[in-house]
Amino acid sequence: MIPEDTIILGTPGSGGFGYVWLAERRHPFVQRVALKFVKAGMDSKAVVACFALDDLRVVDQ
Repeated sequence: MIPEDTIILGTPGSGGFGYVWLAERRHPFVQRVALKFVKAGMDSKAVVACFALDDLRVVDQ
């Protein structure tokens, strides 16, 4: 579910486990965000853990 205050800008990439969409959140301020979606059938604990590690890598940069 995507919040109402979020606008999808495009799809910069996809991989074996899912898709990444570039979006812009408009409230309480304008912020570009990456929305990550796991492909259907790829929602095992290992794949979800890989997605979580990617999130941490982005935050560390």
